[in-house]
Amino acid sequence: MKTIHATFLSMVFLVSAASRGATLPFTETFEPNPPTMAHVLGPAHGQHGWVDASSNAIIQTAEAWEFDQAARISNAELDQTFNDGQTDVWTVFAWKPSAGAVNADQLLTDATVIFWVNANNTLSAYNNQIPINTATTVSTSAWSRVQIHSDYSTETWSLWIDGTQVINQFGFHANAQTALRAVRFKAGDGSELYIDDVRISTNPWNPQPGDTDNDGLDDDWELLYLNSPNILSTGTGNMDGDLLTDGEEEIAGTDPTDSNSVFTITANGVKPADRFIFHWDSVGGRIYSVDSRSNLLIDAWSNIESNIAATPPLNTYTVQTDNAEMLFNRVHVKKQ
Repeated sequence: MKTIHATFLSMVFLVSAASRGATLPFTETFEPNPPTMAHVLGPAHGQHGWVDASSNAIIQTAEAWEFDQAARISNAELDQTFNDGQTDVWTVFAWKPSAGAVNADQLLTDATVIFWVNANNTLSAYNNQIPINTATTVSTSAWSRVQIHSDYSTETWSLWIDGTQVINQFGFHANAQTALRAVRFKAGDGSELYIDDVRISTNPWNPQPGDTDNDGLDDDWELLYLNSPNILSTGTGNMDGDLLTDGEEEIAGTDPTDSNSVFTITANGVKPADRFIFHWDSVGGRIYSVDSRSNLLIDAWSNIESNIAATPPLNTYTVQTDNAEMLFNRVHVKKQ
């Protein structure tokens, strides 16, 4: 028997005005910092206001859109509620979905926006009460960026994937709602939906990493550590006074507000007879390379290996060496 996997997102009215919930603008990176949004690995339930009765939605490091952590949802519904009643809302998030069917009896009758990836790997959505299969192919093996505009005055919504509009002013599934009250991510029947970098506000936001203030630093990175893309004026500054400029910290994926967060090599303290082992903190979306030389004064650096994939949270590398040889190594990092 073939098992059908269901994965969908719905923006729904779930709570009364007296209930507690988040307010806009809302940012969720699933990262362990900044401290106000700290997440630990394990169940997402109860972290940063997320609710998952099954505790099957977890914070993990095997898959992430950017940096180190993201939420994996399987046989679970991960909900976030809101209490300030916004009526013109932009929602941006990264997802790596699964494909399958969504049965009508699985849907909340008070949902406004509902869409999913069907068994043909194309996007499906509800236009009012009518399910529509679009011609837009969605990869289930790679991350993509989703942006949604919900207009409660006209009871319509639009959707972009990786900057391309694929739905234009579909009608709300339920027309009785007057404001955003909740967002739900759901993956059923053992499928795995990965969600990262959720941003909900009353202003449109570029769904691709950009640089709105032209300081050479990605908006995503500035929002993660500074909660604004417009605080720093140039990547050549050094906000925390360590050995790296702000631009170098952005490339390395280190924290520009913490002088102890730097890109360094650490040895394990053990040197077997024929090899030397060292490691460095690893960040998703980066590529590393290793150089070597035996004399810092007269030798030139020689590349040992390039295009080393990140393996967050740590990369470990072994250099083969003669027992009597003195060897110096350095590691390069670049963004993908």
